[in-house]
Amino acid sequence: MGDVAIKYRIMPDSTDVNVETLVERIGKSLPEGVKLHKSTPVPFAFGLTAIEILVVMKDAGGLSDQTEHAISQIPGIQSVETLEMSLI
Repeated sequence: MGDVAIKYRIMPDSTDVNVETLVERIGKSLPEGVKLHKSTPVPFAFGLTAIEILVVMKDAGGLSDQTEHAISQIPGIQSVETLEMSLI
């Protein structure tokens, strides 16, 4: 089995959310074996800033679903969208 890189777009639930704090919470909430490789704030619309993150994990069944679920449970996050997925 190889590694998988997944890029997510995370939408905060308001413009008042501190993006840096949210990225810290994301890093702490990831399941075991998933590493936050990169995070980038991206202006989205109407003053809202999305966060694009790149995570790397083993190609294990269900780990990507666990990751998305863990991120979506963080207070201040409205939605999590998978943008790209690739074996590395």
